[in-house]
Amino acid sequence: IVPALAQHRGLLAWDIKNEADRDDKANGVALNHAWLRHVANEIRSLDPNHLLTIGWSTPEAAAALTDVVDFVSYHDYGAPASYPQRLATLQSAAGGKPLVLSEFGRSTWKWLLPKSWLEGEQADYVAAMMAAQTQAETAGELIWTLYDFTTVPLPEYRFPWQKAVQAHMGILDSAGVPKPAANYFAAVP
Repeated sequence: IVPALAQHRGLLAWDIKNEADRDDKANGVALNHAWLRHVANEIRSLDPNHLLTIGWSTPEAAAALTDVVDFVSYHDYGAPASYPQRLATLQSAAGGKPLVLSEFGRSTWKWLLPKSWLEGEQADYVAAMMAAQTQAETAGELIWTLYDFTTVPLPEYRFPWQKAVQAHMGILDSAGVPKPAANYFAAVP
């Protein structure tokens, strides 16, 4: 994959593994980190011209292997009020590397709760996280996700209610109709 895409003009960076820390339990931290280091070295030998990162499931997990990456990529689905504290801890561990909040968001599905209430909650969450990001010294952020999914094929979501939560993370519904959270991004220049 790397040699085939290394010269593509649309390539910004290589993300070695999404939520790499979620493999720690099955493989052990030492083996998982050794594999990530190995893959990073292989990618750099095949493409020294692009940035490299590892996607981590939390800011706490992203404190690992900062010496391997060009920028630190992390996900955060926690409370916006405590986000600055989580971020400050990561900034201390990152050694000056740029930080990218590569996933954040809120689902608009929950059993027995009105869709309109949940969409309002999603909009409030997005606004609060973006306000915190505006104050933070990061390289940027990416919402998860643009569209609701019609299917969620991931085996880790076995039960219908788990799939439903994942399927309704978009700021646009599956037909492309904007939810209130999409208004925040429409206003950003």
